[in-house]
Amino acid sequence: MLLGEHKGKQHSKHSELASLGACCGFWNYNPSVTEGNGMRTLLLSILVLALCLTAQDDWHGDGNSLLKKCSLAIRVLDGETLSSADAVGGALCVGYVMGVHDMDSTVQMLEKHEETSLMNHACVPSNVSTNQAVRAVVKYLRDNPAQLHMPASVLVIDAVRSSFPCT
Repeated sequence: MLLGEHKGKQHSKHSELASLGACCGFWNYNPSVTEGNGMRTLLLSILVLALCLTAQDDWHGDGNSLLKKCSLAIRVLDGETLSSADAVGGALCVGYVMGVHDMDSTVQMLEKHEETSLMNHACVPSNVSTNQAVRAVVKYLRDNPAQLHMPASVLVIDAVRSSFPCT
């Protein structure tokens, strides 16, 4: 339930974050939406991520930046009212986590089609929300401070893999 379809319910206390639209909304994963459209989905994810990143002066693409942005997202998800700038920072985290997960899902589909394996993947249950995925990433980052210098995308993949391993 991470990417693909828009989740219809938005709470007013999350309106700043939710109002940022496709860049930063909460989405559910639906493989039928992306099946057959892998390249388009990947390119759209990259475009949305690039748009989010251009608005962030303090984004460095590492774990430290990701932890800062995702901590803001958790505060919004917990009902705290933040400044518009901080809400955008939290939304960047949500979009980033969703984009990396979508990329991983696209790679899984391509591997299945090509009957090859490029990497280990996460097996995120369909009932896992974006909120839960962001919390898993924050927990992983806080539990692994020595890795915060690494690229944010690598850390998101590691966090989701460790939280939702394939068994």
